Amino acid sequence: MGDSTTSQQPSGSTDTAVYRWVLLVFGGLLVVRLLGVYNLYFLEEDEISLAAGIAALVRNNVGDLYRYTPQLGYHRIVEWVDLALGGDVSRIPGLMKLWSVLVGALVPALGLLMFRDVLSARERWLVTLSLAVNPILWRSSQYGNTAMASLGFVALAYVFLSGRASTWGRVLGLGAFCLAVFVRADAIVLGPLIAFLLYRQFRALRPTAIWLAGLGVAALAGAAVIYALDPRLDGAAAAVATHMFQTENRTQFWEYLIWSMSPLALVFAVLGLRALADSRLGLLAVVALGALGPMAFYFRATTTPRYFVLATIPLALAMAVGIEDVAGRLRGWLGRRAAWSIVLGVATIHLFVGLGQFRTDRLGAIVTGARIPTHDGMMPTGALLYDTYLRGGLLHQSFRNPGFGQNEQNFEGVLFGRALSELEARDRGKVLLLFDAGWDHVFHFHAQEAGATYISRAPGDSSAPFASETWLDIGETSVMTIRLGGPDYASLPRFDVTTGDELWITGTDDGVDRIVQQKLPPGLELTPMESFHPRIRLFRVTASDGKVVSSG
Repeated sequence: MGDSTTSQQPSGSTDTAVYRWVLLVFGGLLVVRLLGVYNLYFLEEDEISLAAGIAALVRNNVGDLYRYTPQLGYHRIVEWVDLALGGDVSRIPGLMKLWSVLVGALVPALGLLMFRDVLSARERWLVTLSLAVNPILWRSSQYGNTAMASLGFVALAYVFLSGRASTWGRVLGLGAFCLAVFVRADAIVLGPLIAFLLYRQFRALRPTAIWLAGLGVAALAGAAVIYALDPRLDGAAAAVATHMFQTENRTQFWEYLIWSMSPLALVFAVLGLRALADSRLGLLAVVALGALGPMAFYFRATTTPRYFVLATIPLALAMAVGIEDVAGRLRGWLGRRAAWSIVLGVATIHLFVGLGQFRTDRLGAIVTGARIPTHDGMMPTGALLYDTYLRGGLLHQSFRNPGFGQNEQNFEGVLFGRALSELEARDRGKVLLLFDAGWDHVFHFHAQEAGATYISRAPGDSSAPFASETWLDIGETSVMTIRLGGPDYASLPRFDVTTGDELWITGTDDGVDRIVQQKLPPGLELTPMESFHPRIRLFRVTASDGKVVSSG
């Protein structure tokens, strides 16, 4: 396949030493990732949505599931672990974050075991370094998300299938790939890469086809069993199509690719591709198939840098070759030590300074202000050490954990903690909770945590399940939740309320009052009440003419 390298290859006798280094790197990075995990509260919207869905599974009720089918494995594995630990819903955020932390430490360590037949020992160390300081992996290790969970199995597939694997090695590699797809379905775009890795081992089409056919049969059989046993599954294709072709967010593919990976690191990757084209065409094909598939899949709907997670390993392979090539060229001019110091400094400079968007009127902003807006909030584009361990006391928040969701800095947790306490303290009554400013997914996680009894949930879009009409009992209070605006709210003819019931509206925009009033039964109006939190407004349903009006 055109793969060759002039660097000295490790012998079989060094296997024990290599595995020892893998464990040491994993242990060291595990400490680094644990100290950087964001554990004060949820970091972004998807994390909360996943936690709410997993809580519904643990408690076996009709709570909302966020894109359940394409992320089936993630939901179920966290559910099973939580149930094995006693079924305490409050543990779910910690389990999700811990999974990301473990993968964030494991994937770079596994770089030492990848493509040992064509990469020198030094190049594999550079792969590990590139992955360890990769901003996407760094950031994605700080919170619970399915992309990192899937990447861990993808990395194992690389390890088992990148060398001269035994039969059992190939089985384990293909099994890891199937688990990656099970956890997050977008890993299926690496199918051509898996096929090429098999062909690279056999150097023949027939055995490659036999193994791929076996993989396909096993995967289809497994999917059939899962669909037969799990009534919550829906059409994965519909969920993916909704996200890919109906997203309202502006795609920022190139901006996110450049700034989330570090532009200097990408330069090394491009130089590595040129070097691979000269002598290692097989590895060049691996990089192309591993990186271009995920990028093409998310090109139209790149709304967060996390979508580049699957591309980080192949790009790290190219970066390692590029770093080695550049250092070799500079060594003749500057000497070995100076050349490597400069090259490694450039390749890791994003740990210390920002290379993205920052204000130019403040000198310190290159460290403290290098960030880019995403639909999930601001993402750092450099100065990762500062942003992780110093900004906002992240080290304090992650290590000492002064209270999950109990700080006004994370008002959603405080807001709905108080709301649930208010609802539970009532003797009876009905409350309609209308979400104008979002946060419905946050409420439902805390409602599950508080032990709410879910009664019914109207069918809705799997990309936004929390928007649909949902009824639950909290203590003696009957509660309906729905998101203002959108098709679910538009299809609701009237609110099922009468005098004495209450409507709670999140947010501070009083412009929605007129819209809400239109859903009231004739003869009813809203009377403002004193609220327990500035981000939620409370109203009592009263009769317009002072008479009692029945619902319906």
